[in-house]
Amino acid sequence: MKTIKVLNYLKLIIIFIVSFLIFNNCASSDKKELVLATIDGETITEGDLIYSLTISHRREDLSSAGTLNLSTYINKLVEDKILVHDARMAGMDNFPEVVSAIDAFILRESVMKLREEEVLNKVIITDEEVKEAFKKDYELFKYKFIEVNSEDVAKKVIMDLRNGSNFEDSMKEYSIHPSKETDKENIQTRISMNNEIYNAIIKIKQGEYTEPVKISDKYYIVLFLGKEEAQESDFDNLKETIKTRLRKQKEKERGDECLEELKARAKIFINKEFLSEENLNKNDLDPELIVAQVDGEKLKLADFRDMIKQARRYSPEAIVNNWIERKLIDHEALSRNYRNIPEVKDRIKRYQDQLLKNTYIKTVILPQIKIDEEMLKNYYSEHSKDFMKPVRYKMQMLTVETEKEANEILENLKNGADFSWLAKKKSKDRLSQKSGELGWVTEKELPEKLRQNIGKLKPGDFSDVLKIDESEYAIYMLKEVSKKEIEDFDKVKDQIYKICFNEKLKENINQIVSKLKKDAKIFVHDENIKLLEDRLLKQGGK
Repeated sequence: MKTIKVLNYLKLIIIFIVSFLIFNNCASSDKKELVLATIDGETITEGDLIYSLTISHRREDLSSAGTLNLSTYINKLVEDKILVHDARMAGMDNFPEVVSAIDAFILRESVMKLREEEVLNKVIITDEEVKEAFKKDYELFKYKFIEVNSEDVAKKVIMDLRNGSNFEDSMKEYSIHPSKETDKENIQTRISMNNEIYNAIIKIKQGEYTEPVKISDKYYIVLFLGKEEAQESDFDNLKETIKTRLRKQKEKERGDECLEELKARAKIFINKEFLSEENLNKNDLDPELIVAQVDGEKLKLADFRDMIKQARRYSPEAIVNNWIERKLIDHEALSRNYRNIPEVKDRIKRYQDQLLKNTYIKTVILPQIKIDEEMLKNYYSEHSKDFMKPVRYKMQMLTVETEKEANEILENLKNGADFSWLAKKKSKDRLSQKSGELGWVTEKELPEKLRQNIGKLKPGDFSDVLKIDESEYAIYMLKEVSKKEIEDFDKVKDQIYKICFNEKLKENINQIVSKLKKDAKIFVHDENIKLLEDRLLKQGGK
């Protein structure tokens, strides 16, 4: 099968997934997906391939030589289907945890579809709305303020101002805010202003001051100096931000409308008697008591108490209301039978297959894997080169401010000058008092320019002059290189266990798949795979 060569692995993955998603979304409803393989009558389509790539990226298949081989992908999908088929034959699709996970996935997909239909698709932001929001929210307000830490002081300030005291003088006398020292006016956009201060300012005229405004534990008296229209030159840079904010605002408003509509139609019961702290803490209450009910679905006291433990910062009333709103949305989403829409049905099927495969591996294959100490030590012994400690370098360094001085020092070093003496006398960095002793470092800890050539240096050699920034030039001397050492077994034991475990897992899966393949009817549609490859070549611009 033809291998598609790519210049960039990540670019190809993005092109691959995005191009196919666009293709699927734009395809006419009567155009079927390409069937890439068939196993016992069940098909593997291009959509299955997209899903597989999306959830896993198949890193193990893409790691070599920057190539993507579709046959490798299809073979992997075939093997997955074989495991999924055996899982179904074993009745794993009826396992309670599988059924529960599928139900949760269907609910999640349904809720997302409901939000798309009732909120996202119904929210429209016009250019005029964006422009109006810009004019309002980015209007500039100028003001000064006096900040004090008690209401009594704030009242005294107001009294002085009413008796003719100058605002700036009172500001210097009473304000505890650092701005009193500069006497500069504050200039803020409407959207960046504190709401309490804005609401107080809009009630007065230019040149007037506000009554004390309490914000947290402080009090503010604000002198309104004037305002200016939003700067038109800023609009282009801000319009997308404004549009996003307006959309979020409208989506919330539309979401709230939907909830109110659902509440109006639903039968809701709240047993307010049990929401008091006194009753909630009683131990003799029946855990089956109903705290709330939405269209027949009940919230029992035992479950409600569990919710309170998990959300202690919320009041009992807020927790009940949140439960009611979630149930209203869940019921409405499920009642619309989105699960029968082809695209949703496909997603459910693919999720179920992935879940069954994982359940099969967990139930059938993982229990067969046994890793003992002897196996780990044998692997450690046979692959000792893989566990070498990083090479360390004992270095000295010195830094100066100009390239000219650095070159002069390097020349002196080459002529036999003592590095330690020069570092102590000439270097501008913190190591100068230690004669430039950097100590033992790994390659990763060295500047990139030095890393490129460190392997060429021998003990006693100097680096070239390295430019660190505009006013810092460095010279390094290699004093010593560590011996090659293998990490202690105990330090890499966990790492080796994971390697051995994964190898055993792959080996066991391959054995089971090979056995199951003998009884499976498998047909790979090479001509469709070829069509798919050709399409990728075109879309990838190759």
